[in-house]
Amino acid sequence: MHFGGEKNTKKILITLALFPILLMLLLAALIAVAYILSVPEQRVERNLPKNASGRPYVATLDYAVLPRLASQHPSFRLENLAPEGFEPKVGGLAFRDDGKLVAASWDKDGAVFLVDPKADRKSKGQRIAELLHEPLGLTIVDNRLRSETSKSLWTAEAWYTLNAIPQRVSAAPVSATSEDGWRDIFDGETLAGWRNYGGDTNAVRKWEAHDGTLALVQSGPFPMWDMIKSAVFGGPGGDLVYYRETFQNFELGLQWKISPGGNSGIFYLVKDETENISWRTGIEMQVLDNEGHRDGQIKTHRAGSLYGMVAADPETARAPGEWNDVLLRVKDNRIEHWLNGVKVVSIERGSDKWNALAAASKFADMPDYGKVEEGYLVLQDHGDPVWYRNIRVRNL
Repeated sequence: MHFGGEKNTKKILITLALFPILLMLLLAALIAVAYILSVPEQRVERNLPKNASGRPYVATLDYAVLPRLASQHPSFRLENLAPEGFEPKVGGLAFRDDGKLVAASWDKDGAVFLVDPKADRKSKGQRIAELLHEPLGLTIVDNRLRSETSKSLWTAEAWYTLNAIPQRVSAAPVSATSEDGWRDIFDGETLAGWRNYGGDTNAVRKWEAHDGTLALVQSGPFPMWDMIKSAVFGGPGGDLVYYRETFQNFELGLQWKISPGGNSGIFYLVKDETENISWRTGIEMQVLDNEGHRDGQIKTHRAGSLYGMVAADPETARAPGEWNDVLLRVKDNRIEHWLNGVKVVSIERGSDKWNALAAASKFADMPDYGKVEEGYLVLQDHGDPVWYRNIRVRNL
């Protein structure tokens, strides 16, 4: 009997030929869905105060100070106090206990500078804070910025602990060590010492060094593709590892700035590159736009947190586009996260509390998570633009 075997064979061959194409289309659809879900909803701000030109103020400084100006006198406007072209002027001076001079500028930046008379000319003056809203009267109480009458200043810098700020990057080369033990691991100009996690030192992708920053540059329709590809199929990802050495008891100081709706992270104590992704072994200090990214809805996923384990408390992260100061300390299993001069996380690794938190987290089935005694530092590519600068370490 004849059952049309030749026609069936043709159908099977056509099906087999189309199967890879259908599989690729399905994969592309899944990637497109993942990308769409990763794009945050647009936030709409209404009833913003207007400047003299009728446009909304866009600077945090302008927005925050307006009510205070109006309460003093209705005619007070930023255009009167700091008109276009206003040159920086010293608004306050005070000495720290160590003899270094702190100076505040009365301009739109509201910057604070630390002047070390003993330093060489290139590193004598260092910018350590900005967006100071009341710089005309400045003093220091217990090494914290205060007004002349010792009141807190109208800014996030009010609780800024000057002694806890890592010294900014100088013109010294990578690994140059200062008297207090701090050394640069990013020279501000090149990617020397850095490469993609699992990648080649001569083929660093997505990250660029320019203007003193280490910047993650995203391009293409699927910014998260490198992360997904590395996690699923293996191979180099977009994360950036400092490969020259590992760290055990240490302090890490740096500054980060995230894009609106952005997500990134600072991994430490990363075992090695045998795992496809660094967070299967390394511990993460979260970098996030808390209000613009959906992860901000989870307390242990907000900026400064020990990701998935300990929520940052208090929350001190600044708005997207503003620089945040980090001091991360690991000493004999004691972990501390400092964000913008405030300790926001403190926990003992391996303690009963730590073990209970790990067992209840997504890391429960990752046997090497947080276990390595000495590990690498890694900056995360989560598909969003992010900037790092002034990256320094010192051994404890």
